[in-house]
Amino acid sequence: DKIVYNSSSPDELALCNFARHIGFKFVARSGAEGTAIVVVEEDQLGTKVKKQYRLQAVLPFDSVRKRVTVIYSDVDRKEVWLMCKGADSCVEPLIKMSPEAKVAEEQKSLSQDINTKLLEASNFGLRTLLVAEAKKPFSWWEQRRGDYIAAKDLQPKSKSKEDKNRVKEERRKAYRKIEVESEMYLLGATAIEDQLQHLVPECIEDLLEGGIKVWMLTGDKRETAKNIGMACNLIEPDMIALKKPKDVTGKGALDKFRINSAEALSQNRLIEITGKWAKLKIDNKALLKLFRMIDKNGDGNVSLSELKMILKYLKLPTDHQLLDTLSGNDGKITSKEFVDFIQGTDITMMKAIREDIKAGEKRYESIINHDLEPVSMVVEGGGEDSALGKISMAPSRDQIRPRETGMVAWVKSLLCQEEEIPELSKKDYELFALKEQFFELASKCKSVIACRCTPSQKAWIVEEMRERTGAVTLAIGDGGNDEPMIKKANVGVGIFGEEGSAAAQAADYAFGQFRYLHTLLFVHGAWSYERISIMVLYIFYKTAIAATIMFFFGFFSAFSGQQLFNAWIFLFYNAVFTALPIIVVSVLDQGLPRAELENTPKAYRSMISRGQLFGARIFFRWIMNAVVHTSIIFFTAFWALDSNGVTFSNGQVHGLWLTSMTIYTITVFTVSFRLVFEMRSITWIHHFFFWGSLAVFILFAIALNLSPQFNPDLYYVVFAMWANPQAWLTSILAGSLPLLVDLAIVGVKIEFFPSYVDLLRERALSKKFVKEEEAKETYRFAPRQMRRAEKQHKKQVLEIKEKLGQAKQRAQSDVSMSGQQEWIINTLLRWHDMTGAIYDATEEAASVLALDTADMNDEKKSS
Repeated sequence: DKIVYNSSSPDELALCNFARHIGFKFVARSGAEGTAIVVVEEDQLGTKVKKQYRLQAVLPFDSVRKRVTVIYSDVDRKEVWLMCKGADSCVEPLIKMSPEAKVAEEQKSLSQDINTKLLEASNFGLRTLLVAEAKKPFSWWEQRRGDYIAAKDLQPKSKSKEDKNRVKEERRKAYRKIEVESEMYLLGATAIEDQLQHLVPECIEDLLEGGIKVWMLTGDKRETAKNIGMACNLIEPDMIALKKPKDVTGKGALDKFRINSAEALSQNRLIEITGKWAKLKIDNKALLKLFRMIDKNGDGNVSLSELKMILKYLKLPTDHQLLDTLSGNDGKITSKEFVDFIQGTDITMMKAIREDIKAGEKRYESIINHDLEPVSMVVEGGGEDSALGKISMAPSRDQIRPRETGMVAWVKSLLCQEEEIPELSKKDYELFALKEQFFELASKCKSVIACRCTPSQKAWIVEEMRERTGAVTLAIGDGGNDEPMIKKANVGVGIFGEEGSAAAQAADYAFGQFRYLHTLLFVHGAWSYERISIMVLYIFYKTAIAATIMFFFGFFSAFSGQQLFNAWIFLFYNAVFTALPIIVVSVLDQGLPRAELENTPKAYRSMISRGQLFGARIFFRWIMNAVVHTSIIFFTAFWALDSNGVTFSNGQVHGLWLTSMTIYTITVFTVSFRLVFEMRSITWIHHFFFWGSLAVFILFAIALNLSPQFNPDLYYVVFAMWANPQAWLTSILAGSLPLLVDLAIVGVKIEFFPSYVDLLRERALSKKFVKEEEAKETYRFAPRQMRRAEKQHKKQVLEIKEKLGQAKQRAQSDVSMSGQQEWIINTLLRWHDMTGAIYDATEEAASVLALDTADMNDEKKSS
């Protein structure tokens, strides 16, 4: 029977399948750790032989160790093997060179070859791991098994986070001690293709187009992260100006090309913060290789002028004037002088990082239009000696802030809340300045890729950006390494994948594929944002109307405390009469159709990023709208129902409660119908609760008017109001005027000053009523060829505008132009600033313009 393997690690799954392919088949495993028997079937010259191994222990993988070690023995317990698999930066320190010179030379050669292969695999975007092995007598393991069991059984004394972290650290130390004492040797490496899920590049491209800053935080090598970034559209291909020409072949020729074209590096729009010069300084072999690459002729000498020019473009963080002190032979220096010069300069990691940031700032400032030529960044993380490691060691803003003095400090001292701010050294302030420069540059970039990140560094970046910018952050991941980052973000999203469900369990939202983030943000995010915005603004609007009416009445009552509205009926204004419709809108309303939101990321940017739906300006506009509506309703009704005139057949005049009930009725109806202007999708549920609320108001008013003992003020007032023609005319006039004013303002805005969202809504309505069949085609996220074609059309917009201008002039002079041509031209001229919306009419306009040109030529020939 064919065995199907399942694993939480894709590289282990690939190893098992490959081993089976070459004749080593993993067939069974039984028992618990320590007594488990693993059966492997080997193909020996056509004969299948089963061998058994005893699994002794597993030193598990975690986000700090970044490796897993398996300890197994033969069934007779004579020998024991340790096999370690993990990231190269964590496995290499465990490798022990043989004391024998010949064996050590072979191991060194193997290590160099594997590092070369790892680099090549990383350039192809593969995820690489090192594999090391050690073979020991079983007695060696018996001496250390007690330490392993003790470390495994360690338990925290309390449930505090500090105790749990302390136990984890002690366990890691015990595991590392076993691994180091085993004296492993390098066995090989693996390179696994981590395939992107369906529609991931398109999803990230839409996120960037929607105005969302995207940071990729990964533990992969820099080369792998860059290739994945290019595959995901985080890095544009033209960001790297240096390209390999077709006539350059061979490794040596390519190295020469890279250095001889060093000037092109300054044109790159991919900023790399690595601090590479600080690492290069201590690497003699790398320095000699750099010199050989600089040496064009291969004669072992380089001219000082050429060296200055190259080092300038390579951003060497040292004073290039020091090169003048070199005593070159005929203006040339040798490789030894070059190495001594580099190693003699003061290149610390902080200085190297600072120079990388300065080079990035200069490159950003040299670009004129950042929308057409965006900049991306790659920063390298890892341990304390990495660029991100150094930056993350900087003190926080709270530690840098000046001590409070005066009254604030005195009050805090009385309340025993005075905080102790630690004394900071000069190095701390330099690190803080470095961190500020880094985040300032990173915030200007289109996208940022942080490679070789530890889980704590991922969480630190998310927390820094959230506190620094005040923006809403969303973190998405699929592994246990992403759990701290997901918890730190405002919104956490976990993906159920090959790496387990740890990320999904720690997240606010969880789904199976990355592409569902597109729907979560652009559809449900946009709908929710618009619903909540309308709900907040409308609640303040209707409350402001009720409060302002009471304020205006105070001028007529001399602020005596006399209430305009009956207490019972006013109590239900916010709670019942105007509550249900806004609840329905805030739950069910859909601002734009799903298909439009899926296919138009600019709508998200226009609605949310640019604050068209909510903000201080929008809020005060609604409040002013409430004041204007209140003025129209109150003064129109109050003066129309003046109590000086006789209006009833029995000689009675309007009293206070009849006037107040009329104003209250106008207010309820006006506020309810004002909400209709904000409804974008009206269903039977909207109708039910809208008309139901008004019906409840009428029934409640009738009920209060029928009980003279319970509510004597309003007894029979509603019936008297309904029997009075003047009250009816006043209600119609005072209720319709505010709505007509708003309707006129909205109409003028949509007709003459439409926003991008207004145009999309109009296009959606035209598709709904004119092209019903096309409207049925709703995404996933929709016709991608349309999106690509739209991008191509953007480049032709200026040319189309010129042709439209010419066609418009001909339309004014040529009476014979058809009505269809006029309609298309007017439509395009109306939408000429909306490059996304112009697409639908572009091809049709191009054909009409071509026909128009042909007609004009025919007319010229005939004349």
